[in-house]
Formats: sequence, C-alpha cells, structure tokens
Amino acid sequence: YPFTTIGQLASIFYFSDIIIFMPISMMVENKMMK
Repeated sequence: YPFTTIGQLASIFYFSDIIIFMPISMMVENKMMK
C-alpha cells in the first residue's frame, strides 16, 4: 500500500531531521551564547 510507504518515508525524514538539525542548532546556540 502507498500510504504505509509514505508514512515510513515521513518517519525516516522526521528522525533524520532531528539527527541532522539537533547538532546544528546546538552549535548555533553555543555561538549565540558567546
């Protein structure tokens, strides 16, 4: 079914965004604090 594949892709993109953007946001916050 296409809906299940769409859900899997959405969840993969969601978790990848968390893994990718969390360190970037932390680096930005560290630079802003300084």
